[in-house]
Amino acid sequence: MTDTKTPDAPTLSITIIGDTYCVQDSDGSTWTPGEDAEQEIDASADPEATTLRICAEEPMRGAWSC
Repeated sequence: MTDTKTPDAPTLSITIIGDTYCVQDSDGSTWTPGEDAEQEIDASADPEATTLRICAEEPMRGAWSC
């Protein structure tokens, strides 16, 4: 599991739900990638880093749920 933390921001962790890399924050929300983002993550040499990058830079390519 990969964690990242910056001041005033929740901790982000990679979690796998089914076969999908997702991001979970310390507030209890989960970001799940959309289909195109999931394809990019699956093709990546470092799927955890790719998941975190897409979630942080292009969150609209997935959806947050509480």
